[in-house]
Amino acid sequence: MQNKIVVLFLLILIVVSILLYPLWGVQLFLWSSLFLFVRNYRHVIKPESDKFFIDLIGFSYPLLEIIVKIFIIFSIIPYSWFWLNRVEHFIFSMFMTLLLFPFFARFVAKIKLWPVLLMIASIVLLMGTVNEIFEYVLRVVLHFQSAQSAIFYGDTILDLATNIVGLTFGCLLLYLKDRGYFEQVHTKKSQSR
Repeated sequence: MQNKIVVLFLLILIVVSILLYPLWGVQLFLWSSLFLFVRNYRHVIKPESDKFFIDLIGFSYPLLEIIVKIFIIFSIIPYSWFWLNRVEHFIFSMFMTLLLFPFFARFVAKIKLWPVLLMIASIVLLMGTVNEIFEYVLRVVLHFQSAQSAIFYGDTILDLATNIVGLTFGCLLLYLKDRGYFEQVHTKKSQSR
């Protein structure tokens, strides 16, 4: 895809996100910046299949996240915000794991895959933790909730646990990709045609 089309598409998604939920628009702006940096990082993404993989990751996350936000904001499924918030954290962690992998892919040849996945996991967990702290501080400041209520703030724990599940799933997908599983599936489909 041409860079101008990609940037235009991302700008449209950012505007839609800001209209739905302004803070999500800021997060999507940061995601889009990272995505464009990874996408244009020529030293990392060489095969065309990896460029397609990165494009799929870069566009799937914002689209899925916007759909989930619409379901939550407009209460399309009544009382579903609780489990939809878990879906949000799952897809964030999974897609962030997949997006960060190209930065570390060059180390896979020098060291084994698992240490690389652990480096990525620590970054994704740090991002999730910083996000949760930011959310909590924002709720205390904007909604004047008592800072003592942090003891009873179970949403943070569930969000962090969901982040772990999402990044584990992302690491599993990268492990299968490293083992050539997706190439085997693609080869079998091509041979059957």
